Amino acid sequence: LPVGSDGHIWIRGAAVGDWSDTGDLGRVDADRYIYLTGRSRELIIRGGLNIIPAEVENALLEHENVLEAVVAGRPDPRLGEVPVAWVRTESPSPDTSGLLDFVRARLAAYKVPVAIHQVTEFPRTDNGKVRKHDLVHEPEGTELA
Repeated sequence: LPVGSDGHIWIRGAAVGDWSDTGDLGRVDADRYIYLTGRSRELIIRGGLNIIPAEVENALLEHENVLEAVVAGRPDPRLGEVPVAWVRTESPSPDTSGLLDFVRARLAAYKVPVAIHQVTEFPRTDNGKVRKHDLVHEPEGTELA
């Protein structure tokens, strides 16, 4: 792929032997440094277009009122999947249109979540990672968008 383009990371070496898919997504810069941008199993494919959840999460986290953000794909009968976001915010109910406008100004239209839900906490594994799968299948928090 061209420098700066996101793709699947494959490795090969003495310990691995043949090429092996790490399950990670990333990009290589002009100095050949690798930047991890997400996990391939979390990749959202919306109508044939790829969305890396971490990119959307980072855009949400730029908002001054958002403390934590999680994005996952929700099944969609027409597009395959669509991005949905959950946020934990500083105040109970941030300006809904303001948060959506904020994200729209930072992302391509197809990457903007179809819904943003406010939650007070995220379901987590024993080691503290957010269980995204549980968010998609649990009752929603307060819908902001």
